[in-house]
Amino acid sequence: MAIHSYAILVRICLLEWGDRIGLGSYLALVRRHLGQTIARQLLIIQPALSV
Repeated sequence: MAIHSYAILVRICLLEWGDRIGLGSYLALVRRHLGQTIARQLLIIQPALSV
């Protein structure tokens, strides 16, 4: 459940920022930021799920 609600929260944030920044540079920024953020989240979440 935590992952699902986190994904929704991320989507809402992305929609807001997407309106403010140009879509092209926004997508590049999002890919870079989300790549790092999700990688960190997975490192935290995976051990918790496997227990």
